[in-house]
This record gives sequence, C-alpha cells and structure tokens, in this order.
Amino acid sequence: MLKQKHGNFRRFMLTCRRAFRDAFNSLTEGVQGATSAASKEGNKNVAKDSNAKLSTRAQAAGDAVKDKLNQETHERKSDAYSEASKHR
Repeated sequence: MLKQKHGNFRRFMLTCRRAFRDAFNSLTEGVQGATSAASKEGNKNVAKDSNAKLSTRAQAAGDAVKDKLNQETHERKSDAYSEASKHR
C-alpha cells in the first residue's frame, strides 16, 4: 500500500513539474514573441523613413520580415506550451 501511494505521489509530482515547465515555456515564448513584434515595428518605421539611406531602409525591411517570422514562431510555440500545460 505504501509503495502504491509513493508511486502515485511521484506521478503527481512529475505531472506538476511538467505543467509548470510548460507554463514557464509558454510565458518565455510569449515574451520573445512580443520582443520580436516590437523589433519588427521599429524596423518597419526605419524602412518607411524617406530620410534614411536606401541601403539602411532595405536592411530594415529585411530585418522586419525576419522579426515577423520570429514573432509567429514564438507565438506558435507559446500556444503549444499553453495547451500542453492545460492537458497535464
């Protein structure tokens, strides 16, 4: 009986640990997604600035595209971790 209770407790603790890890990962991915979104907006503004050099504007436009891809990746990961933490 004691071994069974110990095994149940260990499974419970493992489940809690995984749920906490998934929630933490969801949070960090969300923060990284927000950071990428802010960077994207800054790069978009530089790309639109008619006073900036053409090479600077082109670089900023390329960086904005990369930031958008990073943002979407982090948001998908955040959603996946969030769902995983709910189902533990």
